[in-house]
Amino acid sequence: MEVKIDPRIIRTRKLLMDAFIKVTRKKDFKDITIRDITDEATVNRATFYSHFQDKYDLMDAAITEEILESIVKHLNHYDKLNEETIVNIFFTLTEFHTKKRTEYPPQCKTSMEPFNSIIEQKIKKELGNYFILYY
Repeated sequence: MEVKIDPRIIRTRKLLMDAFIKVTRKKDFKDITIRDITDEATVNRATFYSHFQDKYDLMDAAITEEILESIVKHLNHYDKLNEETIVNIFFTLTEFHTKKRTEYPPQCKTSMEPFNSIIEQKIKKELGNYFILYY
């Protein structure tokens, strides 16, 4: 039996993730507050904390969501795992990682540097999950 998630929960989480990404383009990660995120998302702090533990938890969810969206968007027309699929997975993840490195303004890039290893770990994990699913 599949558990159906309330669409309002999905919408609110997406709103918070989008707000987080928008704020990271304006401020260094270390300077971002929960208030910055909730103001951008137009929700209150209690709503934020009902979805995420802190900004690190939100960052983790936003990265994972973006990685999964990239993989699914570029690979949803493949029905089996073969050399072509693997090459496309590689290019999709490379494109994702390159985009992450270049889309932030220069003043924010230094604050995102420590998170590159987190992004790389997430990519490895999600790639592993993708292969397990199709193997």
